[in-house]
Amino acid sequence: MSLRTYFVGIIVSTFLAWSAFYMTITNIDPFVTDKAGMISFFVSLFLGMLGLVILILIYFRSRVYAVAELYEKMPVILRQSLLISFFGTAMIGMQAMRVLRWWTALMLLIILVLVEMSFYINTVKFEELKEGEKKEE
Repeated sequence: MSLRTYFVGIIVSTFLAWSAFYMTITNIDPFVTDKAGMISFFVSLFLGMLGLVILILIYFRSRVYAVAELYEKMPVILRQSLLISFFGTAMIGMQAMRVLRWWTALMLLIILVLVEMSFYINTVKFEELKEGEKKEE
């Protein structure tokens, strides 16, 4: 699958997610809605943010990397955009529950940075292990 196919698919799905978010905002009263309305709000918001962050990261990384390298970086872009979108949605969710404070936001941010660092450390260790095996041959 080419990078252009990924790009078009992400654009279409992001448009659909933001359309669902718009429909949720305009048709559901947040003061009288049930759990299904809140789930619809947060899921469509998360998916819309996910697609938007993916597109932004692809754009900025396309300025740095060649197309072949960018294609290899897609799992990293997807993981980072997932974490960023989760952080944004969690912030709005915590504000909706009236539990958002600066220290709760900071704790969540630190947890997500540690998760990303663990992925990075595992990747570096795996690459070092592969290089060690090549030297032994």
